[in-house]
Amino acid sequence: MTNDTQPAIKITSIWEPGLRIWHWANALSILLLLETSFIFDWHKELGLSKETSGLFKKTHWIVGLVFTGFFLYRFYLLFRGKTFSRARDLRIAEKGQSVMEVLRHEISIHKTPPRDRNGQPIEPPEPGHNRLGRFLYVPLLFILLPLQIVTGALWGSLNWGYWPVPALHTLDHATRKSIDDLLSNIHSTGMYIIVGIVVLHIGGVIMSELTFGTNLLSSMVHGKKNLPPQAVIEYEKILGEEQQAD
Repeated sequence: MTNDTQPAIKITSIWEPGLRIWHWANALSILLLLETSFIFDWHKELGLSKETSGLFKKTHWIVGLVFTGFFLYRFYLLFRGKTFSRARDLRIAEKGQSVMEVLRHEISIHKTPPRDRNGQPIEPPEPGHNRLGRFLYVPLLFILLPLQIVTGALWGSLNWGYWPVPALHTLDHATRKSIDDLLSNIHSTGMYIIVGIVVLHIGGVIMSELTFGTNLLSSMVHGKKNLPPQAVIEYEKILGEEQQAD
């Protein structure tokens, strides 16, 4: 008699509370930043006064401070967090692999995943961050978010004389206008790219849920992922390597 039962799935705790809090707080912050920037950019079309627009500008800056605090906390988790919050879990390529080689391979196995003997698609054995998703996550975390924080902080200095460069507020009007245009263009472009990454991220989660039957979305709520056998092996290997490193 042949055994056609599905391989055992192991429910495993992966995402620590701090990472889950950061994930949803970051998402909420980005949503609020988008809403406030839209309101003060389009205040005339919305029939709002200049004073109301100024209030939303200040709110945008305050939300940016909260966003910065959560960003710094995420960097703390990269070095002091639990296993799957650390920088190691964001590596795109292993030793001897090129980034483009990994990217082509990851796209291939997600477009045409290997299948088991029952014809079911086999999920990549990645207990933590999905390797294909890291191609979005890494530039977001190390380039785009810092760029938004720096340009936003300088914008606050320019408009209200806040830290880190309060002297910007004392410049003549023409110079401040030129700097404001430059900062606003960079900041807006960065936000559009972030929105694009968020859309791709949501699309990737939906595709993974539909293709492999994963629980990616709910795992970022309760912290537990359903790991297939190969992912369990990789999970135990990662924990073993971390213990040896410590």
